[in-house]
Order: sequence, then C-alpha cells, then structure tokens
Amino acid sequence: MEKNLQIIRNYKDANKLMHLGHRCIGVAQDKNRYGYLVFFFAVSDKLIKDLENITEITKQEAREWHKIN
Repeated sequence: MEKNLQIIRNYKDANKLMHLGHRCIGVAQDKNRYGYLVFFFAVSDKLIKDLENITEITKQEAREWHKIN
C-alpha cells in the first residue's frame, strides 16, 4: 500500500501542524544538512489547507517584523 507523504523541513511549521491535530508519521535527519530534522506527515486536504494557512501567517509575521525593524 502506497502512502503519500508531506515532508516538512521547518520544525516550527511541524510543531504547529501537530498542535492542530495532525499526526507526525516519522522524523529523520536531513541528508544534506545533518543539523536539521525532516518531519513526515500523511497528506490530506486538511493538512494542505492548514499548511497554507501556517505559511501565510509566517509570511505576514515576517513582513510586520521587517516594518518594525
């Protein structure tokens, strides 16, 4: 049985997804950068929508931070 996985490289995004109720299937060390972790989530429509919302919020926070500083 083939599963579709969504790979998340940003631990903050992965943490937010887990707080929203998504289950992390696995964690591995990034092959290119050994200091980083890679998080695996099962793909679903809700996961994709939540991930889009999280990245949009992150972009807005970055814009506001640059305006302040």
